[in-house]
Amino acid sequence: MGLLDGKMVYRGAVSGLSYNDYGKVVNRLSVGTRLSLRPVTNLYDSRAVGVFLDKYQVGWIPKANNARVSELIRDKGGHTHGGSDKP
Repeated sequence: MGLLDGKMVYRGAVSGLSYNDYGKVVNRLSVGTRLSLRPVTNLYDSRAVGVFLDKYQVGWIPKANNARVSELIRDKGGHTHGGSDKP
């Protein structure tokens, strides 16, 4: 899902699909689509990590899974490299 220094940093569930831009990009998503992970401001979770396709936030890494990913991307400047690997 998200790459950091060429390595996968998270592969798993995404929450909040109905609250974000998922509906705008669902037709561009398929198994294997690479997505960017970025820290985002969230009043309920200081380690929140948003899942993005281009400029669209499609969801979040679930709170139960985001601590290590948040630490990794914040230490490396704020986001992972992503984007679709589909033509």
